[in-house]
Amino acid sequence: MSKRTPKRNDLTRLEVAQHNQEDDCWIIVEDSVYSISPSWLARHPGGRLPIVSLAGKDATLPFDSFHKNLRPMLKKYLIGTLVKDDQRISDHIADFKNITKELYEKGYFQTNYFFYAKLFVWVLLLFIAAMYFRFAHDSFVSHCISAAFLGFFWQQMAFIGHDLCHYSVTHQRDTDTIIAACLASFVGIGSQWWKRTHNVHHVVTNSLEFDPDIQHLPFLAVTEKYFKKFYSKYHERNFAFDVISRFFVSKQHYLYYFIMMVSRVNLYLQSIILHVRARDWIPFRTLDLSSLLVFWSWHIALIAYLPNWQHRVAYVAISTAINGLLAVQITISHFAMPVYEDVDEPTYEYDWVKTQFEHSMDVDCPVWLDWLHGGLQFQLVHHLFPLLPRHVLREVRDLYVLPYAKKWDFKYVSYDFIEANKVVIRTLNQAADAASNIPSEELNSVFG
Repeated sequence: MSKRTPKRNDLTRLEVAQHNQEDDCWIIVEDSVYSISPSWLARHPGGRLPIVSLAGKDATLPFDSFHKNLRPMLKKYLIGTLVKDDQRISDHIADFKNITKELYEKGYFQTNYFFYAKLFVWVLLLFIAAMYFRFAHDSFVSHCISAAFLGFFWQQMAFIGHDLCHYSVTHQRDTDTIIAACLASFVGIGSQWWKRTHNVHHVVTNSLEFDPDIQHLPFLAVTEKYFKKFYSKYHERNFAFDVISRFFVSKQHYLYYFIMMVSRVNLYLQSIILHVRARDWIPFRTLDLSSLLVFWSWHIALIAYLPNWQHRVAYVAISTAINGLLAVQITISHFAMPVYEDVDEPTYEYDWVKTQFEHSMDVDCPVWLDWLHGGLQFQLVHHLFPLLPRHVLREVRDLYVLPYAKKWDFKYVSYDFIEANKVVIRTLNQAADAASNIPSEELNSVFG
């Protein structure tokens, strides 16, 4: 839009809601309306979907939650302002903004680098232990111990990568991104792939069409809503519930932990597929690919020079299965929560805070176990304030989020780790029972 084009002051939320497509993408930030160009969608560092999923909606809280002091960048896309009657916001949203402001003023968003220094020493010791048992002895037991240490090393490194990809360590986008990309040379999972999936997951958590973290057919379906054909905005293809899906989903409550133990293989593949299929600009693409190459070079050599195939199979199986704990920690916070659909229909009722409360579950654990969960146990707090450093999440939950939930009558869902697993298994069991009762004639074609 030309700079000479007059800015409108008669825009309504209802009119904005009609512009909810990738090639016609309007968003609201505060009281201003912006038309986001396809060229910027293709170059958005966090991927196009976090913006596209908000097309036609009020993006104020998601935008401010993921960015600090970046509103001036939006000026070139400004097309007008909302009419006065549509500038009102809910009381609970105003209160949430005040809490966010207070958190900044009290320094909660400032990183304690001593915390990360201790983490660095911890993960370094895990890696050294893995290498010691790998090379100090040639026994089968020693190599199995090495594989276990390597699996735990990957799990702990994933938490650090998670923090970096949210820019919650140095709070400098390029710095955190470069460090995260370099760490991929130790874990084999690309930071750019992670951003593409995780950012949209945060914005529209448990959306049937958008959230890739719950799109796992043909192996898993957390709700019966996946039994009909749907189009995944992330994978850009249709998912059909066919005879193969019914076979796995009807047994998913039995297969869940096995799938989690081998899920790391899928992360390896997705990290590579992103670069093969990407149609948009990828920040630091060369660095991301180089780190993946470094990982596979040393990892293949590490396995290839084991004494025999029994050692190699055991090493890969143990290190991969141990990392299944991470997959469980990631999935239990959302698998048991409601899934919603038709997120792309015209509506101006999108409520960032309400969405996070309704679709995120915390995992209660004692303070001394916080290291094991890596901050993922405070899923709701993290979703509400993704830029918060991990070491303040517990305090912010206790001092701000829990009182806020009580004040505005939002349901705060939290279970201990064992009970959270039980809730997930019950959810999978319910969907499995429903899947097993679907007649064959009602299934989609495997090739259709």
